[in-house]
Amino acid sequence: MPTIAVFGATGAQGGSVVRQLLKNPEWKVRGITRNVNSPAAKKLAEQGVELVSANANDLPSVTAAITGAHAVFGITFFWDVAAAVGYDRAAEVEMQQLRNMALALDASPTLQHFIISALPSPAKTSGGKYHAPHFDCKQFALDWVRENTPELWKKTTQFWGGYYAANMVDIEALRFHRLPGSEARFLMAPSRPEGKLAFAADIQTNAGVVVEGVLKMGSKAFGRTAVCVTDYVSWREVVEVYERVTGRKAAYVPADDETYGKLYGEFGIEFALQLRWSEEYPSWHEAAGEENIISLEELGVEGRLVGFEDAMRRLYEEGKFE
Repeated sequence: MPTIAVFGATGAQGGSVVRQLLKNPEWKVRGITRNVNSPAAKKLAEQGVELVSANANDLPSVTAAITGAHAVFGITFFWDVAAAVGYDRAAEVEMQQLRNMALALDASPTLQHFIISALPSPAKTSGGKYHAPHFDCKQFALDWVRENTPELWKKTTQFWGGYYAANMVDIEALRFHRLPGSEARFLMAPSRPEGKLAFAADIQTNAGVVVEGVLKMGSKAFGRTAVCVTDYVSWREVVEVYERVTGRKAAYVPADDETYGKLYGEFGIEFALQLRWSEEYPSWHEAAGEENIISLEELGVEGRLVGFEDAMRRLYEEGKFE
């Protein structure tokens, strides 16, 4: 039975991959996490997941964690260090994490497929007009992988996970805020109302479904990109969905970049860069290159993914919206 090793096994994307592949008797699942004694990790162990401790910043621990694995789902950890060291330095750390994975996997005699969580690059798609460290660093690191570990690159597939519906409750800046003395809510962001976001919607479900589809494709997925985007949704439409799901009145308030940066610091500055790029280059499918895209039909996952409105409804039914 082949083994798939999953980095970030207790996180949103990695956790989704673990849960989905636990349903598939063809795979033995190894969960890689920094703390194998966390409640989330222990829950996975109870379900039959082999747990291994590793830190993506430490090459020897990465090498040990992937030993004997036939497939690996890799994800890097920008947000874990961004608040402490700043976004530019966090991008450097994240690039080194991916280089560590690549070096370990390139030397593995058992590896057959590497699936790496990445994102499109605003710098590349815009010809340098836009830059967003959280996005750009992933593609810059993959350039290194392509050039320095070409044999690994030949069996690599990119997974691009769009924005999560859960971001609308988990990230303070993206929450619907209640107006004092009113039941109405407002949502503020540095983008025009018609600016669109590429949503993966329910990432807790959709990431695993898409990655399983990639694994089933095998070598047909090598060198290609699986774009996990269910909906392209404008900010105006986000508010309309929220109103339908919750029954509350809501409004979208566009903010200028400077104001948003003052309110939300480095996150606000980075997010404004992402959104201005997205206004001009909304399609992640075009960013990946249509010839490189693995379609949902080819993955065999049509009808199995949870779209944005259904994901928002789930969040409301779970009491996540204030």
